[in-house]
Amino acid sequence: MAYGLDRRTKDEVTVLVYDFGGGTLDISILTIKNRTFTVKATCGDSHLGGKDIDNILLSHCIAEFKKTKNIDITGEKRALSRLRNQCEKAKVQLSQALSATIECEDLAMGEDFSITINRAKFEDLAREIWERCRKPLDQVLEYAGNTKQ
Repeated sequence: MAYGLDRRTKDEVTVLVYDFGGGTLDISILTIKNRTFTVKATCGDSHLGGKDIDNILLSHCIAEFKKTKNIDITGEKRALSRLRNQCEKAKVQLSQALSATIECEDLAMGEDFSITINRAKFEDLAREIWERCRKPLDQVLEYAGNTKQ
């Protein structure tokens, strides 16, 4: 919302706010004119968020560790917690970089884990999530009377 606080234009500006938080997706379209904010439409998904991407990366890493080391860590709370933290860091890094490395020393049974995920692989792994994000976006545009450009 800070976007419009320094705007002193008399022209109306339309803003789309896209909040893909940890556990929810919230999208709003609002107008700003003379520092007055008017919400035109909101939409979202309370069962879709950044944690879903973390889970996809985590599942991929679990499968890779099992494939390369023949060790299943699905029941190992400590190993899963450490790996999840690294997946979250990689997700953030991939929002700005072309690749990220997920590493955990001594992940399980004395075995280390390291994998590099490039942006293309990341986008492919999360393709279903991105597609689920599209429906609320299309809906909020429709509710607000805006068109995709």
